[in-house]
Formats: sequence, C-alpha cells, structure tokens
Amino acid sequence: RDGPASQSYGVEVAKLAGVPTPVLADARRRLTALEHRHAEAQAHLQRDLFQEDHEASDALPENPALEALRTLDPDGMSPRDALAAFYELKKLVAKV
Repeated sequence: RDGPASQSYGVEVAKLAGVPTPVLADARRRLTALEHRHAEAQAHLQRDLFQEDHEASDALPENPALEALRTLDPDGMSPRDALAAFYELKKLVAKV
C-alpha cells in the first residue's frame, strides 16, 4: 500500500541483498540502541509536557522578544510604528 511503513525494513533488505551476517548483526545492535534512545527521548518529552507551569518557567529563560511583543498594542499603532516595532522584535530574536 502507499504511505509510510510501520517500521524500517532496511536490515531485512540488506539480508536479501547478501550483506554479510556480522554486518547485519552490528546493524541490528545499532538499530536497537537507536530505538531505545528514541523511546527514552519520547518519554522525557512526554514528562516535560505535563510538568507544572512554575517548573516550565524555571527551565527556560524568557525570550526578550516575547516580553516586548506582550507590551505592544497593535490596534493603537500607526503603520510606521508597527513596522518599527517589527524591526525591533526582529533584532531581539536575532540576539537569542
């Protein structure tokens, strides 16, 4: 069927292509290690998504561009003021 596979078949294809058994064994070992690291990273990410808000704010410093953006009042700005604010935000983002 069209679409992505549920898993990689690279090692099996290599076996069919005649790649030596020791190379296949090493590839399987490396694949297992990569899958294990990926699973650990996913579990860590999942925990981070559900941590308390106060923990999240302590984890990463506030981006100065976000703080500046919160102070803007787009409805009260002229087009020239909005353009100037945009360039100022761009400078702040470039510093990070």
